[in-house]
Order: sequence, then C-alpha cells, then structure tokens
Amino acid sequence: MDVLEFHIKGPDSEVQELRKDPYIPDDKIPYAFWSFDFFINDDIVPDLPKLFIKICTDIFGPKQFDLTKLCRFIITVRKNYRPVTYHNWQHGFTVAHSLWRIVKLCDNAGFDKVEKLALIFAGISHDIDHRGYNNDFFRKLQQPLAALYSTSTMEQHHYRQTVTILHAEGHDIFSSLSSEDHSRLLELIR
Repeated sequence: MDVLEFHIKGPDSEVQELRKDPYIPDDKIPYAFWSFDFFINDDIVPDLPKLFIKICTDIFGPKQFDLTKLCRFIITVRKNYRPVTYHNWQHGFTVAHSLWRIVKLCDNAGFDKVEKLALIFAGISHDIDHRGYNNDFFRKLQQPLAALYSTSTMEQHHYRQTVTILHAEGHDIFSSLSSEDHSRLLELIR
C-alpha cells in the first residue's frame, strides 16, 4: 500500500503552493462560473483547484474541511486524471461544477449534507484514471482491469481509485463525519 500511495499522491510542492494561496480572488473568478454556461478555457485551467475550493466553501462553509487535506486531495485527484481527450481533469471539474450549480439552485430540494458531499466529490472524481476506452474494449481485449472488475469495469475502477485516495495518509477529508455518515457517503459516491 505504501508504494501505491507514493505513486498516487500529488506533489507536495503543488500542495504547499495551493495551501499558501488557496482562495481565488473574486475579481479573478470568471463571470460565467456562477452559471451553467461556465466554459473552461486554457487560461483558467491553473485556477481549477482554487475554484474547486471555492465550490466547497460555498456549499459547506470554510470550516467543513481541514484546508491542508482538501488541498492535498484536489491536487492528488488532478494528478490521477490522465491526459485523454474527454474524460480528463477538466471534465471532472465541469461535472463537479454542474452538480454544485444544481445543489445551489435546488437548495430547498432536501439534499442533506452527506448527499451534497457525495454529489460534489463524486463529480470531481467520477472519471479518475480513465484511459479513454470503454468497458467493452477492456473486456474484448482481456485487459487486467476487466479481470479485476468483471462488470462496469471503468466505473468500479474510478470508485476504487477515489476510495484509495481518500484513505491515503493526509487525504481523509471526511474524517469529521461519523462512521455511519462516512459509510453512507461512500455508498452514495459508488
């Protein structure tokens, strides 16, 4: 497990850089960020970790997460997205952003805190370590992932990668939840 953790963790230098300056100034937030029309252009990509922190503090407040752990988590998630054409880091962010807008617009819909956490964090990590191929590809070519996960190959892999990150040292962003809420959260993310 130690070797796996070493290879999945985001670089400490990037974590420290984000931790030193985790909040994006209001005047740097793109206007469309507050709507469903938000489009990620190349200029905004470096600010996506800060914008994800903005999403988290907007919904859950500034005290919900240990900021160092949240910075470490988001840098690690970004590192674990592969540079594929579609199912990449920007796509994961876009899904989390869309879910944030839904949660904000449906605030009276009755989502509880655990459901909101599950939506946002499932969104950011839902395609983590995607290789750019579908499940049928892995099955037909008898790839190791298909042997490991016989059904919903990539979906199970994305979930397992997310849980592995959450259980890595210093990444336990949900440590303040009760064990019951933590179990429920992971089941909702699944």
